[in-house]
Amino acid sequence: DPDFAAIAGAYGIPSMTLRDEAKVEETLERLTAARFDALPGVAASGDWFGRDLARAQRIRDQFGALVCDMEAAAIAQVCLRNAVPFRCIRVVSDHLFHPAQYEEYQANLPAAVAILNRALAAAMDIKEE
Repeated sequence: DPDFAAIAGAYGIPSMTLRDEAKVEETLERLTAARFDALPGVAASGDWFGRDLARAQRIRDQFGALVCDMEAAAIAQVCLRNAVPFRCIRVVSDHLFHPAQYEEYQANLPAAVAILNRALAAAMDIKEE
């Protein structure tokens, strides 16, 4: 895709910077006030499931990625191209390269969804009734 050339990073991986530092700080303050251990950082993405440890380590080292994401990157790219503000909150449900990654994901999914719902409400400053 020639459109990627303008934003391609190492290994041909698209890289984007969508940070509005004021919004990041505001979101972090809201999450911290709601007692979440929020950590801002880079999310790597790609069109592959992270089963290749050497490749994942190169991506982590090159971009400083804290997590891998397969869902939000496409939305972020569309927002970037259309000058639409974008923020993403991730709740980690499993560990990349865990021997039982799928089982860990299945076991943690209900709790991760509940935590994400509370985190989104806190980030958007929605008061629970």
